Amino acid sequence: MVACRPGADGSPFQPGRLLVTLRNLGLVALIDLAEGRCVGTFGRGLLVAPHGAALLASGTLLVLDGEDGPGGARVLEPDPTSGRVVWEYRGARPEEFRARGRGTVQGLAEGNVLVANPEAAESFEITRAGEIVWRFRSARLHPADNSTVVSAQRCTPEQLARLSAVPAGPR
Repeated sequence: MVACRPGADGSPFQPGRLLVTLRNLGLVALIDLAEGRCVGTFGRGLLVAPHGAALLASGTLLVLDGEDGPGGARVLEPDPTSGRVVWEYRGARPEEFRARGRGTVQGLAEGNVLVANPEAAESFEITRAGEIVWRFRSARLHPADNSTVVSAQRCTPEQLARLSAVPAGPR
């Protein structure tokens, strides 16, 4: 299930390596920028249509898998060294949680997960018990309106302060 060449400290995840999500191949790949090549892949047989993979401090991955089947989308936390799924979230009603084309996930400091689901024009935060902490749904004003929530990111107060210090562009 995993084929990653370890770096100097034994971990496949090293500075200078890029984690890439390959939705149409159902894989997450690890690219070594200095070598200019793929040094590992993960997800064959597990992932269907992954989006926005991220490495967590624990060494596991967080992936939004926009599965097209009857089960709907899911958020997975697989261990890329063992292939074992540590945690999984599926919506209570599969038809309400679809993410076929895109979407993002972010592991939060307290252990919760932030999800952006463009197909439903929403973002929500979930606990590891699968409870929704909050949900934001963008109002689509017309059936042909393509506005949506493409991604979401929790920002620290320091990040927000830096953003508010950026001068506004031309109007």
